[in-house]
Amino acid sequence: MILYNKRFEELVDKIKEYVESENPKAPYSDEKLKLLLEKEGIYVSRRTIAKYRGLAQIENASKRKKRRGEKYERKD
Repeated sequence: MILYNKRFEELVDKIKEYVESENPKAPYSDEKLKLLLEKEGIYVSRRTIAKYRGLAQIENASKRKKRRGEKYERKD
């Protein structure tokens, strides 16, 4: 088991990759993002994913679903 010791930005970049490639009609939940990262050997809690997603201003799955098809853009 490999614990995720990389920088915050690298984890956020990974989350963004998944969010950008997800089906807009069925976006990934934080739990699903956790499972996808685990497949790559990156072990973090669902709460950590939710925290980092929020800090990176990435909306939760239900809000991303409402946008239906819009490309993800970071809010600044």
